Amino acid sequence: MKNNQDGITPKYPLEKILPSSPTEYCVSVGKKLSDYELRAVSSGRGDLTISREDSFRYRVPDEAEIVVDYRMIGDKLVGIALIPIKR
Repeated sequence: MKNNQDGITPKYPLEKILPSSPTEYCVSVGKKLSDYELRAVSSGRGDLTISREDSFRYRVPDEAEIVVDYRMIGDKLVGIALIPIKR
């Protein structure tokens, strides 16, 4: 994770976390699923210092273009980070 000049790790922006499927996202932006590496992301349980949502956002890889298939399973938040493949 990257640090900004204040030394605080930035969170992945909420507007880039979607419940839509990877295929739906790719169709909407005119790309193919094969243009991306898919990487699973899941939250910790959260605790008194960090929420489950923030735990999830901190775990998203820096290079992710978007997170899709965002949902709750049991007591965890899960999603798929789409990372553009460099060709």
